[in-house]
Order: sequence, then C-alpha cells, then structure tokens
Amino acid sequence: MAFDAVAWVGPLGPMDGRLVRESRELAARSPQVFVNSAVLWSLISACLTVVQARFQPMVFGQGRMGGSLVVEMLADFFGLVLGLFVDGWLSRWALHRIGQRQPLSIAEDPLYTLKPGIWAGLASLSFLAAVARLVTLVLSFAGLSPAMDGAILAALGLTATFLGLRSMGIFYRLRQPEFFVWSVLWPPFALIAAMVLVAIVGGQLQKFSGM
Repeated sequence: MAFDAVAWVGPLGPMDGRLVRESRELAARSPQVFVNSAVLWSLISACLTVVQARFQPMVFGQGRMGGSLVVEMLADFFGLVLGLFVDGWLSRWALHRIGQRQPLSIAEDPLYTLKPGIWAGLASLSFLAAVARLVTLVLSFAGLSPAMDGAILAALGLTATFLGLRSMGIFYRLRQPEFFVWSVLWPPFALIAAMVLVAIVGGQLQKFSGM
C-alpha cells in the first residue's frame, strides 16, 4: 500500500494545492483518519518532550531526572489531546461566527464534537508541532542552552499553531484564512494577557503592603 501523505499532514499548502484537495475528499470519505493522525502526532510529541526533559540535563552535566517515564509520557499525551480539543472547540466557535457572515462551502456532520475539516487542520497542527519538538530535541543534544532551546520551541510552536489553524481556513475556502487564525487565537491570548496583568497588579499590591 502506497504511503498517503495527506492522511498524515492534512491540508497544508495553497488553497487549491494537492494536499488541500485530497484532504477535502478524505475528510468526506473517512474523517476518522485525521483523528487518528492528530492523536498519533500528539503521542509522538509527548514522547519527544519526555526524552528531551530526561536527557537534556545530562548534556549539561546536571544528572538524570527520576520518576516514571511512562507516567510522564501519558501525562504529556493527555495534556496535548486536551489541547487539541480546546483548539478544535475554539475553531468551531470561530467557524460558526464566520459562517453567519460568509456561508461555508462544506457541510459536515460532527465527529467527537468537531467537524472533519477541523480534525484535518488539527492533524496538520499536530504534525508541525511534532516537527518543532524534534528540531528542538536535536538542537538540545547539539548543546544549545535550555533558555535558547525554549525560545526556539516557543517560536516554532507559534508558527505550527498559525499554519495549522490557517490550513483549516484554507480547507473551508475562507477568503481570509489569516483572519480565521486570529478569530481562534484571540480568546486564549486575551486570557494570558489578563493573567499577566493580574500577576503584575498583585505583585505591586504586595510590594506596597510590605512597605
């Protein structure tokens, strides 16, 4: 059986690219494939995360971490799967709002509370996130400092999120897929900004109360 790239990477590429066209066909025919891909890439990311956390300290002579390897992998895996659903629910909410102004060209039945096209985009996002984690793992073994490694991972992670969500917009033929990305991301960004603001204000209040 030939390797089917679209089942693993989803609708990456331009609006009328091969991967996008075949993703639409596959999502209509067998959407479970994209669910399996997204979950499997999440498992791979979890494994790479634990491997890096276990062996990066050894590169810098800090000794080996203890604890159960399997438990850590499962914890990271379930956290990533939960993150997939959060991204998916936010994407569904954004699609609903956009669909009120711009009727979507694809009608779908939900699968595990999410549309097949959203699962296709989540497969793309998970694939890119796993690649980002692999890149930082290789860099950490090459001796890159944990701080720089973390900064690179954050940049690659944001890029993977942007491209993965953009692939959803392209899947649904939205006129402005970048606007769709912002529609999905602004609620968590607003929450993070509010938490940072509360932390800053809280710290200042504690500082003045201690004077």
